[in-house]
Amino acid sequence: MRKLLDETYVDRTLFDELENKAVSLGVQADHGAFFVSHPKNIGARVHFLGAQTDEGFARAMAVCDHVVLPYLEVGQSASGPMTISVEMGCRVIAARNHAFLQFARYYPAIEFFDIGNHLELAERILAKPAYPAADRAARYTVATNRKTYLAANSRPAAVQGGAVL
Repeated sequence: MRKLLDETYVDRTLFDELENKAVSLGVQADHGAFFVSHPKNIGARVHFLGAQTDEGFARAMAVCDHVVLPYLEVGQSASGPMTISVEMGCRVIAARNHAFLQFARYYPAIEFFDIGNHLELAERILAKPAYPAADRAARYTVATNRKTYLAANSRPAAVQGGAVL
């Protein structure tokens, strides 16, 4: 947790960067606020939601600009957050690991970055989405799943001489 807060410059000022250095400068009264918070402080944009229900998690994803899944290679065969984010039609930016590459075979509208490459991730976030929202709509829905299930599990209308009519 502390590492995350340090990397987002939460509760840091420019003076923290100059801890053991002597600096002399003059500041106009209307520029004083510049030194109160570090210019890289993104604390106001980082939110910890705590444990969420599936519905709460989906609602949180729905209001985000991007869903970033920076997983390491851990031998997982699937990801619940990946599935929820795709079902929500979110812009998903994920680490290029085996599980996510396999997932993308079925849901190709996922943008990837190399595991641990924070510069590539930052560029991907700032770039125009590779897949516009309309292209992120799931090809498979409750309706298509229902139709497939019924077709696979229904009796044929008529059978004549061993052939289905």
